[in-house]
Amino acid sequence: MTLNMEPCFWAPTSHLFKRGRQFPSNSEKFMIQFDGRFRLLLFIFAALVILGLSVMPNPPVPQSGILSWDKAQHAFAYAFLMILGGWAFLPMTPSRLDAWRYALFIVVGYGALMEGAQALLTRGRSGDLADILANALGGLVIYIPIWLLYCRKFNGGKEKR
Repeated sequence: MTLNMEPCFWAPTSHLFKRGRQFPSNSEKFMIQFDGRFRLLLFIFAALVILGLSVMPNPPVPQSGILSWDKAQHAFAYAFLMILGGWAFLPMTPSRLDAWRYALFIVVGYGALMEGAQALLTRGRSGDLADILANALGGLVIYIPIWLLYCRKFNGGKEKR
């Protein structure tokens, strides 16, 4: 499972191709590459925003507990990051499900890394295992329905482009 950095030509860009033409023109390739780069930059920007919020020295002190607003904020932020990650990796992977799988691994790992950064790099903040679980839950809430859809629709997720 390696990332293919070449642009992938699939359904959302199929309207660019004229009937009977097998390969896109140079301008069409540029549009597809730009779209893929834009997606990746948007994902990176969102990850940097989460980094900034994670290492902010004096955040407002949220209510603690398993079902607190703080944990919901973690889950929402990482669910949003998961959506952007899966969307960003779609043009770079041979299977659509692989794109979402890569995004899940990156989002869960990034969430754990951010909690470690909070514990080690900030004053007045600490990493929390419950926050790591909330981050992972945010990613899983997006991944699981997509996985179920592809397993049902594309014969066990083996759909290739």
